[in-house]
Amino acid sequence: MATSIAFNLTGQLQSPPDEGAPPASIAFGVTGQAQSEEGGRLNLVGAGTKVIAFGTVGTPGAKAVLIEYLPNSAGEPVLVKFNGGTDELEISPGGFFALGSPTPVDGIVSLSIAYTSDCQVRVKLLG
Repeated sequence: MATSIAFNLTGQLQSPPDEGAPPASIAFGVTGQAQSEEGGRLNLVGAGTKVIAFGTVGTPGAKAVLIEYLPNSAGEPVLVKFNGGTDELEISPGGFFALGSPTPVDGIVSLSIAYTSDCQVRVKLLG
């Protein structure tokens, strides 16, 4: 039997809710249990597309996804595609994408990262 992996993905956006108002916190997060995890730091060199191996993270999809473009990279933005689609999500150096879906039905089951310059990206998948 697979070991259960407890996870907690949280964050906060600090921004004025209205023009002239003081900044306010908008907290978000998801907590759950995963049965598998994949990912790590990718050193992407030159130009190309990296298909991310999901390993044992299968259907119905990932419960948590974190893609972080490490800030010490000075490359061009990367473009991320999910589930073989054509829509692209741009992430620039120092940026990130986080998804929390505690009970996916038709979630993320594949992703690829297109890059045009050397960069470092960290990917974490929990399913």
